[in-house]
Amino acid sequence: MRPALLVIIMDFLVSSLLLFISGPGAEPAADARRAAAPAGEAAEFSPAAVGDMEQQWLREYQQQYAETRLTTQASQLEQRQADIAQLTGNIGDLQAQRARQESALRATQDQARALAQDKVALTGEKETLLSRAAQLAAAQAEVERLLRESQAQQQELTNQTQQLRARLAQQTETIRQQTETLASQQWTIQQELSTLARDQTRIVSGTEALLRGQEQMQAALTNFQALVARLPGDLQSNAQRIAAQQQQLDSAVTGLVAMTRNYNPELNAADQQQIREQLDGLANLNRDLGRRMNEIAAAGAGNAQIGEDLRAVRRQQTALQEGLGGFAVKLGEFEAKQIGPYAKFRDARVLLRVGLTAQRIGGRDAPGPAPESFAAAVHAPLLFTAGRYWIAVNVADLGITWRGLEPDLADLTCTLTVPGSLAPIGLRGPVRLLAAEPHLALFDFRQEPALAALLADRSRVKPAVLIGRAGLEKRGARDLYLFKRSAEGQGFAVEVSPDLDRPGYLIIRRALNRWMNFLATHLLSNTGTRAEAGDFLVTAEGEVVGVMVDDLRGYVLADGDLLNAGAAVEINGPAPFARDALQVRSTLK
Repeated sequence: MRPALLVIIMDFLVSSLLLFISGPGAEPAADARRAAAPAGEAAEFSPAAVGDMEQQWLREYQQQYAETRLTTQASQLEQRQADIAQLTGNIGDLQAQRARQESALRATQDQARALAQDKVALTGEKETLLSRAAQLAAAQAEVERLLRESQAQQQELTNQTQQLRARLAQQTETIRQQTETLASQQWTIQQELSTLARDQTRIVSGTEALLRGQEQMQAALTNFQALVARLPGDLQSNAQRIAAQQQQLDSAVTGLVAMTRNYNPELNAADQQQIREQLDGLANLNRDLGRRMNEIAAAGAGNAQIGEDLRAVRRQQTALQEGLGGFAVKLGEFEAKQIGPYAKFRDARVLLRVGLTAQRIGGRDAPGPAPESFAAAVHAPLLFTAGRYWIAVNVADLGITWRGLEPDLADLTCTLTVPGSLAPIGLRGPVRLLAAEPHLALFDFRQEPALAALLADRSRVKPAVLIGRAGLEKRGARDLYLFKRSAEGQGFAVEVSPDLDRPGYLIIRRALNRWMNFLATHLLSNTGTRAEAGDFLVTAEGEVVGVMVDDLRGYVLADGDLLNAGAAVEINGPAPFARDALQVRSTLK
C-alpha cells in the first residue's frame, strides 16, 4: 500500500476516534477549527476534499475486505471439498469392511449352528458320563460307609472282648475273695450262733426273772396295800405314798430293763459290763424293796416298829430312784457319743470348779450350825475370739445365787483344769457379767498368762466356734443339741423355738432323748435328764449357740457380747467376792 494512502487511513482512524470521544456535541468545535484554518491552506486538504477522500477510502477498504473474505471462503470451500472426498473414500472403505464383516459373521453363524448341533450331541454324551460318574461315586461312598461301619463294629467287638476278659478276671478274683469271705463268715456265723444261743438262753432267763420279779412285786404290793387299809390315819397316808411310789419305781425298773436289753450301742466290753452291773444292781434293789414290803405286810398293823420300817423303805426308794436317774444319765452319755457335735464339744471343754464356804459360829453357849458349803463343777466350752480365750457360765455356777452366801464368807476357790494338765490353775479374775444378760458371766483369760499359754496348746484343747446371733439367724434354729454343764459328755437333741417376747432367747420345747422321756413319763425327776440353768446349746456342726438362763430359756450369745461386758465380780478373795456377788444378786430378777 502506498505511503500516502497509509497516512490518509491513519488520519481517518484518528479522526474517527476523536469523533467517537467527543460525540455529536463536538461538531461546532470542528467547524470552528475548519473555520479557523488559515486562508492560505491548499484546496486538496479542504474539509470537502478530505470528506471525499474518506468516502473513497472507505469504499476501497470495504472492497478489499470483501475480496479478502471471498478468498478465504474459497479456500475453506476447497478444503471442505477435499475433506468430503476423503470421507467418501473412507465410507467406501468402511462399506467394504462392513461387507467383509457381514460375510465373516455369516460364516461364524454357520459355524455356530454347526457347533450347536455338535454341542447337543456332546451334551448328551456328557450327561451320560456324568450320570455314570455319579453312580460310581455313590457306589464308592456306600462302600466306604460299609467299610467304616465294619471297622467300628470290629473295634466295638474288640473293646467288648477286652471288657469281658477284664470282667471275667475281676469276677474270678471276686469269686475267690467271696469264697474266702464265705469261709470266714461261716466260721463267724458258727461262733455267733453259739453266742446267740447263749444270749438267747440268757435273755429267756432274764425275761423269766423279770416276769417273776414283776409277779413278786405285784404280790408284795397287794399284801402291802391290804396292810395299809388297817393302819392308823397318820401312818396310812405315808404308806399309801410309799405304795404309789413303789408302783412307779417297779414300772420304771421293768421298762428300763426291757429297753436296755434291746439297746446295742457301739460300746467296748468295759462299758457293756458296767451297764450290766448297774442294771443288775437296780433289779436287786427293787427286789429287796419287794421283800421288805412283804415283811412289813407279814408283821401286820400291830408291828411296833412299822413307822421306822416305812421310813427305811422310803430311803430305799430314794436310793433306787437316784440309781435309775444315774443309770439313765450313763446311758445318755453312751448315746451322746454317737451324735454329731459330741467330738467337737468334748475337745473344746475345760473344767471350771468353784467352791464357797460360809462359817457361822455362834456364842459359847449357843454354837452355830455346821459350816455350809457350795460346790460347782462346770464343763464349759472354751471360746477364742478377739485374740483371747473365754468361757461363759451361768452366775448360779459361781455361787452368786447361793442362799448361804453372806458378807463374812470364809473361803473361796476358783480353778480351771485343762485336759491333760497335772493340776488345776487358780483364777484371779475378775469375772464380768454380760451387759445384755446379767445371769451369764464371762471369764476373760488374757490376764492369766500361764493359763493362756496352756490353752494355746491345741493338743490339749481345741476352742469352739461361736456361731453368733447373725449366724444362727442365717442357719436357723434347727438340729440343736443341749450338753449338760455338770457331766463330761452327756447331751441330747432338743426342739427349740424363738422367744417372741424376748428377742435373742430360745425356748426349749422338748428334749429328743428316749431315756429322759422314759423317766419323765414315770415321774422320776433327775437333773441329768433335763435342761437346767448353765447348760450349753450347740449346733449339729459343733458351734456354740449360747447358755441356758434357766430350765426353759437359753440366751443366744451375740457377736459383741464378749466385748461388751457389764458389772465385775472379784474372785481374788472371799470378802471381795461376797461384796460384789451380793451387790450383783440384788439386781437380778
